[in-house]
Amino acid sequence: MLRELLVNLWLRTRSVFLRRQLDRDLEDELRFHLDMKQAKLESAGMPRDEAAAAARRRLGNPTLLHETSRSLWSFDWLDALGRDVRYVGRTIARTPVFTGVAIATLALGIGANTAIFSIVNGILLRALPYEKPQDIFSIREVMEFRSERHVIACVNGGNILEWKAKSRSFSEIATLEPTNGDLLRGDQSVHLHGLRASASLFPLLGIRPRIGRSFTGQEDEMGHGLQIVLTDGLWRDRFNSDPAIVGQKIMMSGFPATVIGVLPSSFYFPKQDQLYGTQIAGWTFHVDYFSNLNLSAGERKPGLGDFNFAAIGRLRNGVSRTQAEADLTLIEGAIARQDSSGTQLFAQLIPLQTAVVGTARSRIWMLMAGAALVLLIVCVNLAGLMLARNTARSREVAIRLALGAGRWTVLRQFTVEGLMLALAGGTIGAFAALAGVRLLVRYAPITLPRLESVAVDGRVLLFSTAVALAAGVLFSVLPAFRLQDQNIEETLRSATPNLSASRRTSFLHDLMAGSEIALCTALLICALLLGQSLTRVLQDNSWLNEERAVTFDISPSAKQYQADGPRKRLYQDLIHDAQTLPGVTRAGLVSALPLRGEMWGDAVNIAEIPQREENRTSANLRFISPGYGDAMGITLVSGRPIADADWGREVVLISESLARQFPDRNLVGLHITWRVPSSRKEVLLEVAGVLRDVRASAEETPVPVVYIPYWIWPPWGPTLVVRTAADPVGTTAGVRGLLRKNHGEVPITHVETLRQLLDGAVASRRFLTRLGIVYASYATFLAALGLYGVVSLAAARRRREIAIRMAIGASHPDVFRMVIARALKLTLGGVAMGILFGFGIGRTIVSMLYDVRPANLAVYAGACAIVIAVSLLASFLPALRAARVDPSVALRYE
Repeated sequence: MLRELLVNLWLRTRSVFLRRQLDRDLEDELRFHLDMKQAKLESAGMPRDEAAAAARRRLGNPTLLHETSRSLWSFDWLDALGRDVRYVGRTIARTPVFTGVAIATLALGIGANTAIFSIVNGILLRALPYEKPQDIFSIREVMEFRSERHVIACVNGGNILEWKAKSRSFSEIATLEPTNGDLLRGDQSVHLHGLRASASLFPLLGIRPRIGRSFTGQEDEMGHGLQIVLTDGLWRDRFNSDPAIVGQKIMMSGFPATVIGVLPSSFYFPKQDQLYGTQIAGWTFHVDYFSNLNLSAGERKPGLGDFNFAAIGRLRNGVSRTQAEADLTLIEGAIARQDSSGTQLFAQLIPLQTAVVGTARSRIWMLMAGAALVLLIVCVNLAGLMLARNTARSREVAIRLALGAGRWTVLRQFTVEGLMLALAGGTIGAFAALAGVRLLVRYAPITLPRLESVAVDGRVLLFSTAVALAAGVLFSVLPAFRLQDQNIEETLRSATPNLSASRRTSFLHDLMAGSEIALCTALLICALLLGQSLTRVLQDNSWLNEERAVTFDISPSAKQYQADGPRKRLYQDLIHDAQTLPGVTRAGLVSALPLRGEMWGDAVNIAEIPQREENRTSANLRFISPGYGDAMGITLVSGRPIADADWGREVVLISESLARQFPDRNLVGLHITWRVPSSRKEVLLEVAGVLRDVRASAEETPVPVVYIPYWIWPPWGPTLVVRTAADPVGTTAGVRGLLRKNHGEVPITHVETLRQLLDGAVASRRFLTRLGIVYASYATFLAALGLYGVVSLAAARRRREIAIRMAIGASHPDVFRMVIARALKLTLGGVAMGILFGFGIGRTIVSMLYDVRPANLAVYAGACAIVIAVSLLASFLPALRAARVDPSVALRYE
């Protein structure tokens, strides 16, 4: 039985490729049988002509014999499909305008979906390129005091060592901390971003160096020198892919370091801040190299402070996330009990991929949902166009049905037509998506994770094909069902192509146009909500006077400027030199710029207002020079600024938010106690003034800040801010020239204007808003196109009625108003539904809105006004055409 089935399948499959030969063989065989019958009859005495006719009668209908025979050795459905494709090809060739519009509209809709899905696939769906990535977790610490829980972005290094020693839930736990270095090659120095990493990192990820080795456990401890593992990019760019680099000594920030390995080109590691889903100053760069951990004695001490490290771990086989969290929490509890403050510590595990993607997940899915809505509008629009187009083909379909064509045959042909249009549009859309992906990656914010993984691959092309097929079925089946349900007798009785339609068909036209208007309104509401959120973000960051100000990140050599004194003199010289440049109005120094994330934080203890340690306010510490506030454009609220005359004095500035923590006291003149890191000496810092609040992140509430003069403790890697009355480009060149001349050993690692700083801080929201506006604009165009088609078709159907109205006295303006009124009624119904949809979607995306309520009346009014205005514009031409109908001509035609 199975053998017969396989043989039958083989014969039928073979016939697809040998069709002509089999047809010739069948024709020869039928002719042979016909000749044999004719010869037999002639031998019986029948005349030749009569014998030929009798033989043909006995053989039967040759066409039926051909079809019956072919059905035995071919696939009937494939033959039928071939006929449908040829028929549809001739049909769409006769309507080039409709075909072009349909394919172009589909190409844009499918191309947009394919491009956005490539982002979804690369960032959200594609697994991290590690061994069993589902078992790797980012580990965070949770601190609880007086029922308030706070997730600590970083982890105490000693606590990680306790986990590794006592936990049985992990096969490996890795410790990480960002570091920077200046690589000296010849007479050139380049600033690099790296990670201190424990020896367990690469085995945990399942990564082996392409050449050389990784770190050993002994190199996690101090006293084993600086060991470096290079990324492939750094190896190629700076070492010319030299395979002999392993074992060589290089100079990193003035210290010798040994290169022990080079990572493979496929190696990927997220930016450090992506491990936490939050921005931390100094943690926002791609990794150029890895160095051994070299933990100092202080970093190995467990406790409730010094949260400086990141931790990732791989679960053992059979251990669940819940079990691992409980295991670590027991260890955390023992650590917390060593402190008398009553603070509790817990562990929190987050899948590494979730941690890397962070808050981008919801925004990316929102972009995908927006693209899907646009495609739905495309399908509804094309369904309406095909329904209107097929009305003119009603007589053709009726004739075919009357001649015996099955209704499923008609339905199949219309479905094939839709699929052919969809595949053509999908093919063009896929090529458009290739360019679209490049544009998206190019203009996407650098904060978007895993951008290097975004590409059009097999999964994306499969998605594009599936979307094209689904779209083809969706916009073709409904018009086909409506067309084949028509009354054949009434259609054939009509002497002309039937432009009239049943109430059901008219209702379908109106429903499709109304649906487009509703979806368009909803998308417009979302786009305007996002646009207003962006406006509010920019307004709330108006404290930043970004006009004509440039920032320069500098990196003093750790060897040459190890002591505090040389660093102080360096910073003093830099500020003085910068202020001597023509056009420079003010220059200042800061340890970390606003909008680049939070940094060093500490509890604030005011000597005159003593508080228990657990009740003290935490604040960011920023180290500045005199003139920093003027250079940044930060307003002084009260008190006085720090001046050059204060050199050596122990004074500080504080932010408004810190001053508000003590509403009953004026903090100016009071003293903050602080321990100097280099000497561990506790000093009393007098509060000289209060500066206006600045933000560590563009969309977060300002954090309390204490501004400490750099002469008390000079920071590493500060930023020089220069405000100028001239062109910032010239100032940039001047600062670079001065630094090369006077301090050639100090590299400038990054330069950007304050405008670029603000643009980078809001880049993610601006990117999302721009795509939302593009979606809404395209949806509005499609809705206008759909409404134009519905109004035009309705006016054509009512041509006789309009002619009669005008013949009995209706004026041209009356007809114009009648058509406009119908379009306006349809628009208002769609807008009403769109408001409901928009409100629902707005509540869904509320977490992405900034200082904007989903039910914002101004936004809804604006969206409604835009849709109504576009709808009136789309219906103007059909209404004008209807108003110009000549009654005598129209009635004579009817």
